[in-house]
Amino acid sequence: MQIVLYVLSAFMMLTGVYWLVMGWDIIMVERGWSQFIAGATAFAAGAVILALSHIAREVRKLRSDLSGLVVEVDEPAPAAAAPAPLKTASAESKIDAKAAAEMAQTPVEGHPQDRMMVGTYTSGGVTYFMYADHSIEAELPDGRHRFSSMEELRIYLDTGSGGEIIRKGPPEP
Repeated sequence: MQIVLYVLSAFMMLTGVYWLVMGWDIIMVERGWSQFIAGATAFAAGAVILALSHIAREVRKLRSDLSGLVVEVDEPAPAAAAPAPLKTASAESKIDAKAAAEMAQTPVEGHPQDRMMVGTYTSGGVTYFMYADHSIEAELPDGRHRFSSMEELRIYLDTGSGGEIIRKGPPEP
């Protein structure tokens, strides 16, 4: 397809140059002026087609270069209208599903009764507890921390400051 576009653009540009030359000698006559304008238009259209075919070739090359890359995307936990069943993401979890279900049913001190756990996730030896109010608790090596949002957790992971310490010390067995 690209070869066809290159040939078409070359043909249009050569035709445009031909009509420019043919109309130049008689430009004072209406026919010469029309040939000159038609030649300029054909040449410009050929140049545009040449540029677009070159861009298409570069995009195809870029797509093939990027096809082997793996991109990880952090997506926020979906907001749940009703409490979803508890899911444990890994066997590395420091707590079992039964204990997590019990924790989900018990209110957290200082928070409203409707704060329900919607899921857990374990990554890199750290267990994260997601709640319906979009807050997150993380069971870190130095204790359990509460974060009001994913952004606050990211700031803590980047800088080491932020969040609220719920319990100090290593995770409970």
